[in-house]
Amino acid sequence: MENLKVAWILEEISDLLKLKGANYFKVQSYYDVSKRIKNLDMNIKKIADNDRLEEIEGIGESLAATIDEILKTGTCSKYEELKAEIPIGLLKILDLPGIGPKKVKLFYEELEITDLEELKKAAKRQELRKLSGIGAKTEIKVLESIKKAKKRNDKVDLGLATALAEELLDICAKLKSVIKVEIVGSLRRKEELISDLDLLVVTDDFNQVSEVMKEIPIVTKVLAETEEKLKLASKSSIPIEIFFVSEDEFYSTLIATTGNQEHYKSLIELAAKKGYRLDNTGVYELSSDEAQEINSEEEIYQLLDLPYIIPELRTGDREIKAARERNLPVKLKLDDIMGDLHVHTNWSDGGNTIREMALAAKDRGYQFLSICDHSKSLGVAGGLTIDNLKRQIEEIDVLNEELTDFRVLKGAEVDILHDGDLDYPQEILNELDMVVASVHSGFRQSREQMTSRILRALEHESVNVLGHPTGRLLGKRAPYAVDIEKVIEKAVETDTILEINASPNRLDLNSKHLWMAKQAGAKIVINTDAHNIQQLNNMRFGVYNARKGWIEPREIINTYSLGQLLDLLCC
Repeated sequence: MENLKVAWILEEISDLLKLKGANYFKVQSYYDVSKRIKNLDMNIKKIADNDRLEEIEGIGESLAATIDEILKTGTCSKYEELKAEIPIGLLKILDLPGIGPKKVKLFYEELEITDLEELKKAAKRQELRKLSGIGAKTEIKVLESIKKAKKRNDKVDLGLATALAEELLDICAKLKSVIKVEIVGSLRRKEELISDLDLLVVTDDFNQVSEVMKEIPIVTKVLAETEEKLKLASKSSIPIEIFFVSEDEFYSTLIATTGNQEHYKSLIELAAKKGYRLDNTGVYELSSDEAQEINSEEEIYQLLDLPYIIPELRTGDREIKAARERNLPVKLKLDDIMGDLHVHTNWSDGGNTIREMALAAKDRGYQFLSICDHSKSLGVAGGLTIDNLKRQIEEIDVLNEELTDFRVLKGAEVDILHDGDLDYPQEILNELDMVVASVHSGFRQSREQMTSRILRALEHESVNVLGHPTGRLLGKRAPYAVDIEKVIEKAVETDTILEINASPNRLDLNSKHLWMAKQAGAKIVINTDAHNIQQLNNMRFGVYNARKGWIEPREIINTYSLGQLLDLLCC
């Protein structure tokens, strides 16, 4: 939990400095370090205790002292001074799409607006449009953005929810009174957005667990507390619920609280047909009411004459029928992944060198990594000029001569321009091992225009992968209008691979589209789109998403060996 606490405070310092108009590099340094700490595999406190904070990239003597202060006191003087100077509610306004620091400052200084609610009231009174540079259209967009933000504030993405849950599991693991603990609910089913974080706990001292949980740094309030349940409000905006059960009830409650409701209802009905009663306390014979001895979830499914159904498939639509017919998909595992085919480096907007990314991938047991920095039109993300791309290709060639049992592929994430053409000419594309084509602009094109634009790109002879196919950012930006069925159909026709972008902010394609792609026979790749070595860990979220779409290992091209992959790409 210390990692998240420190990361959140550093991120808020970064945002407050941004509002204050501080130097860009100073603002960015706090933000970058915040991200690195959030993604650390180690506990930041252990690193600080060993006096090794300055070994983390971006942390110097001053920042190390700040982090040390946060770990010891729960806050730091710099943070408290900034909060006293700048209303913390302005950060929520800064999160709104299209609202930068200058507008936030304008609202604050001219109208004394300090939070979202005040901004909403001012917009409704049409006061914003009276400010210099703010028109009626902007005012309407502000109201729409506030409405969307309020919906999102009730949920967090899978990445943040997973990090929180793992911290809680780690705390429970250190308590001697905890006998069993498991994540349940939507997080166990790996839903895209999570509205509450639920844990199922078997303990011989629920008071100890409750007291420890109430003291963790992100908890803001106790919402409910009984011998059966503890409900806590948290700084992450979603509640934490801990359900206490006896050891005998653990597995039947695990199935019940994992859900979803339709899946569980189907199991209850099936149990009745088999002569059992299933509820959250156990499984009982209907004829005698005798409790069955249950030692795992698998045993409950076996009693119902079903193979085990993984949580990602428990949607209540087709999985029970498929299980009865022994037709469930082969489970994709993280270990099946042999490489990542879409990552960025410090040649564009990434945070690490090609060598650092390659060695980090190799450490994960991968056989290959494709460097796909942005193309020249995406200047805001440091898109590479043709000359720079040629120099990058030369660097990769040199690196490949050094590496053994590993191949760095020469790639690019090439913008699909508004008319469907690509952002690089054919001559330079011919020098690449692979091309990921993506849309990064013109999101407001009509459905017909966007579909035609993407179909044209898929017909390009050099395009291997369609990156983040619908362009959505979960909770922030809706998918652009596109006929996804036609895109899948064209991908199959042109043998273009469809990406599952594993970033928890995207998870694009979604499970519904993946099912459609599977039925059509499309090839799939899971890419992290990592911009630093920590984000390579996002691969697991792509794996979860693939499972939800019933995608099997054989359908994922980055389960191929290096040789198989090179044959596919004709390298």
